Amino acid sequence: MRIVYGKEGGTHQTESWPDDAESLWVDVGPDDRDRLNDILQRLYPAHPAVVEKMLNARDRSPSLIVEPQAVVCTVRDTNEAEPGLRAESVGLFLGRAFLVTTHLDGPNVWLDEAFEQIVRDQSLVRTPDMALYRYLTRHLSGYHRCLAEISREYEKIHGMMLRHPYHNLSHQILALRRRTMALWRATRPEQEVFKLLASENFPYLEDDNRLFFVDLADRMQEVVNDLDDYRGGLAEAVEAYSSLQSNEINKVMRVLTVITVLALPATTIASIYGMNFYIPEVHWRFGYYYSLLLMAVATGLVLIYMKHRANSR
Repeated sequence: MRIVYGKEGGTHQTESWPDDAESLWVDVGPDDRDRLNDILQRLYPAHPAVVEKMLNARDRSPSLIVEPQAVVCTVRDTNEAEPGLRAESVGLFLGRAFLVTTHLDGPNVWLDEAFEQIVRDQSLVRTPDMALYRYLTRHLSGYHRCLAEISREYEKIHGMMLRHPYHNLSHQILALRRRTMALWRATRPEQEVFKLLASENFPYLEDDNRLFFVDLADRMQEVVNDLDDYRGGLAEAVEAYSSLQSNEINKVMRVLTVITVLALPATTIASIYGMNFYIPEVHWRFGYYYSLLLMAVATGLVLIYMKHRANSR
């Protein structure tokens, strides 16, 4: 557990519980998992169901709970150098004078960066809303990085579909679709959290800081809209890929059909001359060449007929 608090004169970091704080940010890590209820009870009477929900947030979707003295929500963090969504939840308890963040699954780089900036900028004094803003800004940057990676893969797959439609791209399309759906499932519930924080009736923000959260809500809306576009685009990509594969198969079948039709007259004539009974041309001096000429003429007539039909359409 680490604590930073604000009072007249600036922002201070401490290892013990401050008694004279005007605003307070308590960050609870995995080592203090068993103390979460006691920590919350020092700030406000948190409902036991809320605490239990937070302790088991890893296996649940992001959520929002409004209590009489606080707003409690969970968000799903990327929290890694490489873009990609991890099953790691961050809990947020926001009241008038306190913010409690929980990352019970392990370290969180976005919280670390926000914590360091709050201490460095001395920006936690009257209310903890700026601490929340610093974290959510980094939280959204993680989503933007995931979106950028999805966009690169999306363009790569479309390029390969146009250049090499005969390649098997189904695994890549399905893998990208799973990643997009995972990010979409995390951001859709969080959209409501950001809307609540930006609303004019939300009581736990300084009026001067409200526009920061309006900007966050707009950015989250853009993330959700982009994900909706990618979901629709990937669904269309599956259909387009299936159509391209069908076209390639049709091309191959058309060539094989032409070869089969052209070979049919010669095969028929060769079969006739291969039958085991008397044929007059067998004893003729030019019978062999006559049969070859007959095969060539018959094949040529079929080819001319097929071209004539193709040009008349």
